[in-house]
Amino acid sequence: MKILLSFLMLSFISCGQENNKSNNESTREQMTDTVKHNGLSAKDTLLRAAPPADSTAQILNERLKTVFDGKLHILTDKEAKWNKEDLDFIILPARKKDPLFPIIAKGDFNWDGKEDYVALVSDVTNSIYRVAIFLNSGKVIVWKEDVKGAGIETYKSPDLKNLSGNKIVLKGNGILVQWFESSSYVIYWNGMEFTREWTGD
Repeated sequence: MKILLSFLMLSFISCGQENNKSNNESTREQMTDTVKHNGLSAKDTLLRAAPPADSTAQILNERLKTVFDGKLHILTDKEAKWNKEDLDFIILPARKKDPLFPIIAKGDFNWDGKEDYVALVSDVTNSIYRVAIFLNSGKVIVWKEDVKGAGIETYKSPDLKNLSGNKIVLKGNGILVQWFESSSYVIYWNGMEFTREWTGD
C-alpha cells in the first residue's frame, strides 16, 4: 500500500511539473510573439514589466546606449557625491522602502495609463547632470536643465501648487526634482509637452 501511495504521489508531482513547464513555455512564446508584433526589444518588454530594483539601472542604461550612443548613463552614488547629511538622514533611510531613491523612480509621467521611468543621468566626464524620462512608448526625453546635487522621486499628488500659490491639477504623476531641504520643482506633462513649476526655494 505504501509503495502504491508513493508511486501515485510521484506521478502527481511529475504531472504538475510538466504542466508548469508547458505553461512557462507558452508564456515565453506569447512574450516573444508580442515583442515581434510590436517591434520591441526584449529589454523594452522587461522594462514595461517593472524589473527588480537590481536590474532596473542596467536596463535603462541599455536604453540610453540605443538612443544616445553611450554618451549618457545612469548616475551612481559615487558620481553624485551626495552631501553627507543628506545621505545619512534622508537618502539611506528612504532606501529601506525604495532602494532606487533618489536616482530612479517610476510612474505614469505622460498620463497615458502606462508605467514610465525617470532617472538621473550623466555623461562620461560627469560634467553634466540631467533628468531622463523613459516613456513606455520607447521614447527617451532628457530635461534641458542641469540638476547637479538634486535627487528625484515620483510626485503622486494630483494637486500641485507653485511658488505663486497657483494650483495645477495633474492627471497622472509628476517628477519631483529636489535639492534636499532646499529648492525643488516638479516636471509634469501638460498634455502637449513636459514643463515644470517651482515648488520650493
